Parts: sequence; C-alpha cells; structure tokens
Amino acid sequence: SWLGPHGFEMWADLADPGYQWDPTLPSFVGVDVSLRWDTTAVCAVQRRHDGDRWHARAWIFRTSDGRAVDLAPVRSVILNDIGTVSACAYDPRYFEASAQDLAEAGVNMIEVPQTQQRMVPAIGGLYRWITTGQLSHDGAPDFASQVVNAVRRETDAGFTLSKLRSELKIDAAIALALAVSIADPNPYQPSDDAFKIW
Repeated sequence: SWLGPHGFEMWADLADPGYQWDPTLPSFVGVDVSLRWDTTAVCAVQRRHDGDRWHARAWIFRTSDGRAVDLAPVRSVILNDIGTVSACAYDPRYFEASAQDLAEAGVNMIEVPQTQQRMVPAIGGLYRWITTGQLSHDGAPDFASQVVNAVRRETDAGFTLSKLRSELKIDAAIALALAVSIADPNPYQPSDDAFKIW
C-alpha cells in the first residue's frame, strides 16, 4: 500500500461511523469515472463541527459485463445526496458531458486532468491528511479497500497512485484525492518533508 505496511490499520484508525453528515455544510467533491470493467467513485469532504478535521464519504458505482457506466446516478448523488457542494473536481476524459449538465444545474465544476502535474500534488495532499489525522471517514469496507489498495507509481514529478493488480479498484482513492485537492486551504507543495516517506 502507498500508506505503508500498516495502511489498513492507519485508515481504520480514522473511522468515525457515528459522524452525522451535515448537508448544510460546504462540501468539496471529487469524481473518478471509469468506462468499463471498473468502478466509478464520488467522494465528498466537509470540515467537521468538532475541530480542524474533515470527514469523507464515498459513493461507489459498479459495472459488469463490459457495459458502460450509467452516469445518471453519479450526477444524482452530486445534486441530491451531498448537500451544499462548494466545488466538484473531475477528470474531463469520461465526464465532460455530465460536468456540463451539472454546471448548468449550478454546481461549480473544476476540471482536473489526471496528469502528473495535477495528480502528484493531489495525492500528496491526501497523504498528508491521512497520516496527520486531518481526515475521518465512515468506515465503509469498500471505501477502505479502494484507498488502501493503491500503490505508489513513481513519476518525474513525484509519485502518484496506481493499481497493483487489475482486479483491485482504486477509483475512490483518486476521487478522494481530487476532493482534498480543492478543499485543502494549505495545498501540498513538492518540498513538503511529510510526503517523503521512503
């Protein structure tokens, strides 16, 4: 795991299933869409009432038999289930038409292509939130597996995330990183020592 040998334990320690999501609080959203044979994830974070931490939720959608992902439920979650969406980050590759629909509905959509230059800082910010305890989550098993199953992929700009095996899914990890990248008031910088874990 990109979180180290105790990644599952680290993630589990952040669980707070008793937290009540507040739809009136500003939330920041990330979307990672896959076309076929994979999952699609929506993640949202909101600053908690009880301190400086943020709470995360994930909605994970599955497709099978090679069928294309139905994006109507994805749009519905963003419009109806999260509450007050301050901004939504997305990769335009498979979500451009839906992003236009959401923008017309009043959602502030932020295009974040999944390039090294954009994803290395996004992953760095998420790593910092997890390892410093700035994040809590609802403890959902699917959410946990998708975050912890991700592995490091080295690039010229730093490291980002990839799958170790094709059957593992990490879309929720990517969506969460996108959400954190637009929510973080102190964005990750490449010089941050906290990100230099190996």
